[in-house]
Amino acid sequence: KDAKVWISGNIILQTSPANQLTALDKQSDELLWTNDRLFYIDERHAPLDIGKNNLLVGFTRGICALNLKSGVYSWCYPEIYISDVAIDYESQIGYAMREDLVLLTIDLQTGNVLEETSFLSSQPINEQIGSMSSITFSDGILAISFSDSGQTFGLLMKP
Repeated sequence: KDAKVWISGNIILQTSPANQLTALDKQSDELLWTNDRLFYIDERHAPLDIGKNNLLVGFTRGICALNLKSGVYSWCYPEIYISDVAIDYESQIGYAMREDLVLLTIDLQTGNVLEETSFLSSQPINEQIGSMSSITFSDGILAISFSDSGQTFGLLMKP
């Protein structure tokens, strides 16, 4: 029997015993599509609804935009963890920190990188991402906290 994974609007996403992701119409129970690449999900790494029938989903390593109508991943970044992403839903912009502490500004609908901003760390290169403790977006401000220095940066993002 399939297990429920996620419900978004009128679509139920399930995992199957064959390790496939399936999408069902919530009302008719009709199979809409299958995909053989399961995304990682738990309370901390839940998919993010980024609008226009797309979910931002995370894997053990990497993020992708999943189109809920087709089951196709429209773009992916293997070097970013979903816990290191903040979303400006109004502007449809994502802010994601790579392991090398480069902040990417991503157009959520196309996956295009619009801007890159580098941060310096006191940690060795292989431990840098562990020095970032949080990234959030609210009211036009992107806040990034670093545990290695105790610093928090508030960046006013252009609309």
